[in-house]
Amino acid sequence: MAVDASLLPLSLDPLIADAKRRALRRRFLLILAAAALGGGGTAGAILASASSFTPTRPVQSALLSQSSSWSGVPFASGRTFSITLLLGNHSGQTITLERASAVLPSQAPFRQIGTRITAYRACPQNASCADPTGVAYVPPTVRPPDVTPGHLARATLDFQLKSCPAVSRQPVRTVTVVYRTADGTAVHQRLRAWDSVSIRGLPRHPRCS
Repeated sequence: MAVDASLLPLSLDPLIADAKRRALRRRFLLILAAAALGGGGTAGAILASASSFTPTRPVQSALLSQSSSWSGVPFASGRTFSITLLLGNHSGQTITLERASAVLPSQAPFRQIGTRITAYRACPQNASCADPTGVAYVPPTVRPPDVTPGHLARATLDFQLKSCPAVSRQPVRTVTVVYRTADGTAVHQRLRAWDSVSIRGLPRHPRCS
């Protein structure tokens, strides 16, 4: 029996929208998993071939992300570590990535000290790729990388532990990525990172100067 949409409770609208977002994210993660396993061809660097790619997002929110996971960072004052995000352009326009910044509270036990954004290319067949995703990345250049529709880029966020951390675990849930559209418009898009960094070996009662 058909049901008039106007009779549905308004509270269902956010649930339906959230379900659609989750389905889109699952599709993106499956594509990234295929890219990680299929390093022998161009699938390692693109979401789909140019002929088959269908844009699913407007250029004002072009990106979807997948981040690395961290089991823990051994404590040492000033120690550095990185979190990597794969960024997929799901719009129908080429965008230019400029920077990525983690959104952290003031009491976070580490601070961001830099960002490296690089374009991706497929890992050659039978080659040994250092990147855990199974695809090799192009070294950074002076010019920010352009990401064409359906392609991936890599953002590496570099962090440094503070000398006297107040907490031993800090979620990194949100990252702001800045990119420019073809007409030069700057877009600030917030993405979920789904990371949680734990610090191992933190003294119970650290002596802070």
